[in-house]
Amino acid sequence: MGYKEYKSNPKECKECPFLEKCTQSKKHQKVITRHVWEEYREEVMDEIRHTPEWKELYPKRKESIERVFGDCKEHHNLRYTRLRGLQKNQHQALMIFACHNLKRMARWSWKTSSNTIHNWLKMIISCFETQKEKRYSFWSTTLSTI
Repeated sequence: MGYKEYKSNPKECKECPFLEKCTQSKKHQKVITRHVWEEYREEVMDEIRHTPEWKELYPKRKESIERVFGDCKEHHNLRYTRLRGLQKNQHQALMIFACHNLKRMARWSWKTSSNTIHNWLKMIISCFETQKEKRYSFWSTTLSTI
């Protein structure tokens, strides 16, 4: 389910000069299996990949998004899990990325005024006080690279 299977006509393939290159089947039949959404994915990727905006934005990924994950993977041991269970590992990752974002904000505070950081930290503290059971719902939206 979810895949389409395309089969060639064995009578036509039997007489084809490229049979050895195409298939090694004894029935002389080429079989191709594709996901039902494969053609849509190809269309979208081709449309996006060749636009001027994409060509400008894509190289910036290595400087922003991929670098954050690479740094956290290297410096915070995110190559392997230390805990059992999906929820425990999600909480650990959320705390690591929250600390990473706070570390970046601390660097900003040296460059800019500290009032912005102070107000942001007050907002975080008030969010923790109002949410007792859902402590990490706020953090799930702050996993950005800032």
